[in-house]
Amino acid sequence: MYKNLFQRGYIGKVELKNRVVMPPMCPRLSDHMHFITQDTIAYFEERAKGGCGLIIPESTAVDTDTGLVSSLACAITDDRAIQWMQRLADALHQYGTKLMIQLQHAGPQAHAANNSGNQPIGASAVANPAVGELPRAMELEEIPVMVQKFADAARRCKQAGADGVELLAGHGYLMNSFMSPKYNKRTDQYGGSLENRARFVVEVMEAIQKSCGRDFPIIVRISVDEFVEGGYGIEDGVAFARIFEQAGAAAIHASAANYESNAQLDETVIFPQGWRVYLAEAVKKAVNIPVIAVGVIREPDFADQVIGDGRADFVAVGRGQIADPEWCNKAMEGRAEEIRRCISCRYCIENVLMLNCRITCAMNARAGAERYFAAEYPKTGGGRKVLVVGGGCAGMEAARVLKLRGFDVTLYEKSGRLGGQILIAEKPLHKDKLHWAVEYWEREMERLGVKVELNREVTPEFLRQQKAYAVFIATGSKSFKPDLPGADSKNVYMVEDVLEGRVHFMKKNIAVIGGGLTGCETAELIASWGNEVTVIEMMDEICQGIYPSTQRETIAALRAACVKTRTGAQLLKIDETQITVKDLNTKETAERAADYVILSIGNRPENKL
Repeated sequence: MYKNLFQRGYIGKVELKNRVVMPPMCPRLSDHMHFITQDTIAYFEERAKGGCGLIIPESTAVDTDTGLVSSLACAITDDRAIQWMQRLADALHQYGTKLMIQLQHAGPQAHAANNSGNQPIGASAVANPAVGELPRAMELEEIPVMVQKFADAARRCKQAGADGVELLAGHGYLMNSFMSPKYNKRTDQYGGSLENRARFVVEVMEAIQKSCGRDFPIIVRISVDEFVEGGYGIEDGVAFARIFEQAGAAAIHASAANYESNAQLDETVIFPQGWRVYLAEAVKKAVNIPVIAVGVIREPDFADQVIGDGRADFVAVGRGQIADPEWCNKAMEGRAEEIRRCISCRYCIENVLMLNCRITCAMNARAGAERYFAAEYPKTGGGRKVLVVGGGCAGMEAARVLKLRGFDVTLYEKSGRLGGQILIAEKPLHKDKLHWAVEYWEREMERLGVKVELNREVTPEFLRQQKAYAVFIATGSKSFKPDLPGADSKNVYMVEDVLEGRVHFMKKNIAVIGGGLTGCETAELIASWGNEVTVIEMMDEICQGIYPSTQRETIAALRAACVKTRTGAQLLKIDETQITVKDLNTKETAERAADYVILSIGNRPENKL
């Protein structure tokens, strides 16, 4: 099974046991000295134990004065880091997994606050609009110093027992700023022509080869297409790959985008599986070294076909292995249906990048906490009877863990289906991946033998009669309806009435009250039916508080669907043919036509039990 995915492969002279790569993602598990920690080692060791062939742990800075991407970024600028990297190498090697360290400098996408107040640096003094800090252009005499920092970092990696390194020459960081015509306005030997813009990366490669030998493999990760106006596209991306192959690269990791084009870098749920593979395919046609494909690769069938069709030599499964560390073993053992697939919700990314917290996962509660919650659950249940009330994902996860711990578990759900709020959340356009969560937990209930009773509304009296050892309440939440004139009128519906298909409109004037993500997605859906839709939101902008690129995507989708938005406005009253709205800035009130009103103003906990 999956003969392509689990055949051996080579990067340089390093043999890999399979074709699955865990690409660099920042788990924010390093300490204040920017060294990896026992938490880091436990996190990656679990993915090695799960069968991954090559792990490239995270972006590792070669300079802590200007090169840190965050305050908790990993760095290898000090020989004291070698002993910790050695422990990571030993942990991975015991499972036959190879380790290659990604070397990186944040460049113009650094923040001064993360680098002791030092101004960011770049090829030129051109700011990335998504970052908002103006970098200074590197002086000519600074470049060889930085080249040596990369070489010194690679030497430390080799001393620590790493099997190779990867250079991050994409995603808008320092190396990529030299490659990009938008961010490189130099007139010296590092600017202008494609060869000049590649020179900094090539010089780093030559310095690493001199320091570590030519048999120490170097992967170069590039943005094959920047997806920004004024940047380079796929033609130049392929040309860069050829240049780096000639300079001695052992493989090309074919990625895309930078912070400015973040939607193509940290894809949301709307991106189809493997959408970036065409970039790897283009590079593979042009070079004779292995190519790694990356981008929303979630399922072994798809990954195996990418390799079988000759589109790439390796596949990078990143968020997929955060969600399920056993992704490889389950596929290899014919248990692909047990894989806990990543649903592209970006909970991991939002926590790491927006909140600067350690890695987390909506599908895998153990992610980033492997030292504290063992993979093998303690068998302390002893067959004791426990009840779980609520068949949403939280209730099913509780039932799953309780069953694995040896309890006798019964799960009660008042509706006729398991899934809870996910069954609503998956209904807007492009969000079908969310159903993967329901499918996973439903299969786990069946596989583990959890007793499930549907269409059972539980009462306190019923619970008392069961005489259970423990009861777990997972009854979730319900939509909030405001106490306003007309809120109970016949032309007023809750957002779930639309998403669950109980109502449908055509050629009507619809007001959606609430400009959060759910309200906006529902507005887009209603507009696709041929209605005129307006979103009313009290805040100054819609979708506040969500990941910026998700917000931008949502706003763009509303514009494309011709949905109108009215921010800074409060609903006061609902009538049969109109609503009354107060402008929170001018304090003036006005009536707006509305055939129907959809309320999407948040949920409240359902705690009556």
